[in-house]
Amino acid sequence: MSVVLIICTACGLMEVKLSNDSWNYIAASQMSPTEVLGCIRTIGYPLLLKVVSPWSPDYRVIPWIQVLGLFFAVFFLDSTVRRWGASPWRAFAVSTGVLYAAFQNCAFRYVGTDFPAMVMAIVTTSFLFWVSVSPKRILPWIGLTVSLACTYHIRPAYLFLVALAPCLGILFLFFRADRAGNPIPWERFSLALCGVSILPYLGWCLLRLLVVGHFGLVSFGGIAVVGIAVELLDREMIETKLPQQWKPLATAILQQRESRGIQSVFRGGGVIKLRQWELLYNNNVHRVACRAACRLYGDDRVIVNRRLSDFSKTVIRLNKGKYFLFLIYSLPRAVLRLVYCGWAVKLFGALAALLFAARVCMFRRRSLEADREEHPEDRSLFFAMFWLAVLFFLAKTFLVILVVSAISRYILPAGVFVPSVLLLWLFHEARLIRIGWRSINMCETSVPC
Repeated sequence: MSVVLIICTACGLMEVKLSNDSWNYIAASQMSPTEVLGCIRTIGYPLLLKVVSPWSPDYRVIPWIQVLGLFFAVFFLDSTVRRWGASPWRAFAVSTGVLYAAFQNCAFRYVGTDFPAMVMAIVTTSFLFWVSVSPKRILPWIGLTVSLACTYHIRPAYLFLVALAPCLGILFLFFRADRAGNPIPWERFSLALCGVSILPYLGWCLLRLLVVGHFGLVSFGGIAVVGIAVELLDREMIETKLPQQWKPLATAILQQRESRGIQSVFRGGGVIKLRQWELLYNNNVHRVACRAACRLYGDDRVIVNRRLSDFSKTVIRLNKGKYFLFLIYSLPRAVLRLVYCGWAVKLFGALAALLFAARVCMFRRRSLEADREEHPEDRSLFFAMFWLAVLFFLAKTFLVILVVSAISRYILPAGVFVPSVLLLWLFHEARLIRIGWRSINMCETSVPC
């Protein structure tokens, strides 16, 4: 971690960067509590900016805070995985994989929610390991409740953890109990997990319903999904299928797109120009759909979001075929983007594959015998991390592609646990090669009968 921090500082990577989204969060940090409940940004990150701004008005400390937060999360993950039963080396593999995965797109430099939300997701996962070890202790349950709520309050894209966290906790409990041959007390444990996941979320949604008249985490769902709906619009749908109440909005959106020379990404014959969709997404949402909706319904973000949400659901329902085609295209693209853009995935995957090939060529029989003698703790950890990486990636990616394209900004954080699995595989292959060499040396030095 020290070496990483020194390199980042020497390369100028610790200088703060501002994106288009950054100004929205800065503006939200200056709002009153009632105003921020009704805006398009969740409350978590604006609270951090509000705390930071008095002693760092230019936000230059944000990269340092975010990187140090990651270091804490990695240390905490290492400790909880050891507590769960992993050996120090395998806990090192898990935490190291997460450390380098987090640096794959340098998101820590920006005033934005991508990096801190990913860090809080790592902390939440660590608490899940802890509660599966000590389900009767109150401290890990409090930590899990707070960290999970902070994760989706920082970035709504992590709302999937409300459903996934109980599943992962039960998996971790199962793998740990099964390893020791103990009975699995899953009933009360499952109820507790569901309670700490769902109740804080429902309580927040109820608060927003009472204050701003909207039941939900944030008034942004409709604004996000309209980026897909506008691509499904055409003249025929507006004239023959769309209900009358949505025709003025649809006509205004289509006119805006035509005036800007924007063509549909659907080119017929099952062909979708996903790259065009990605490039034009923000344009379609903010400069086309939101402007048209504001002219028709006013500037109240809660009302605009609700209208765009209802409008988008109607359009998607009328054109399910193209929407499902978009989902079918997006999932494999997300996997390929993780491999293509994730240097940690490529590096650790290539090293693990090379060691696997070398081990098979040199010590197949001996390594197979050693593989059968592997400790149950090692197998349990590998399968726990494997299912964590797979389910976390699929859940986050699926939630993303329901409303937006699978760009690297969203996909790389979804694969944050994949390098850990690859490093565990690499360590496993290295162990088998070491055992193979040891058995050869023993045979060469032994006295024949």
